[in-house]
Amino acid sequence: MARPPRAFISWSSGKDSAFALHEARRCGLAEIVGALTTLNEAYGRVAMHGVRDSVLDRQIAALGLPVLKVQLPDPCTNQAYEERMAQAFERMKSQGVTHLVFGDLFLEDIRAYREKQLAAAGMTGIFPLWRRDTAALARDMIASGLTAHLVCVDPRHLSREFAGRQERRHRATQDAGHPRYGSARSDRYGAVPYRTFAPKFDLAPQIWGAKV
Repeated sequence: MARPPRAFISWSSGKDSAFALHEARRCGLAEIVGALTTLNEAYGRVAMHGVRDSVLDRQIAALGLPVLKVQLPDPCTNQAYEERMAQAFERMKSQGVTHLVFGDLFLEDIRAYREKQLAAAGMTGIFPLWRRDTAALARDMIASGLTAHLVCVDPRHLSREFAGRQERRHRATQDAGHPRYGSARSDRYGAVPYRTFAPKFDLAPQIWGAKV
């Protein structure tokens, strides 16, 4: 049997990247040897979910993986983003890493963009959760033992009281049927009403980055 490729997990700090890591290992899709994440260098927070760098470090320590942090300027142009990601890809390749694992589910344009950038660097993407039934996926996440907490909510769709809550079985299965589930941003579906953090740590609840 061929040895799986060496890969990093694209780490957003949320449940989808956490479960993508789990599935890549469980299915033998890749040997995960590190985590790649992007941070807003002006605020010291994960670019996607707004999680503080200090809390991110606790996640990474729990994963037991080395981390490659890509610092992004604020504001960040597409050119600046691609330049810094290209540098990160070269650092990964210098460690014998050829693949990057993502937790994307449905967004064709995002996947195509990722694959184009990786191909330019001579690398390949792995998408363990791609187009999986979201109701079943939510149940699988919970059954695996994954714990997620809501760290950001859009008050236009969910009450502020949801910030800080654990994403429990009834919540996950109810929301999984929503077409926006699992997509942080989408021109087609709009923004999801919440973002998650996993695994479980103590943290201050946030409403779109503002403490409450």
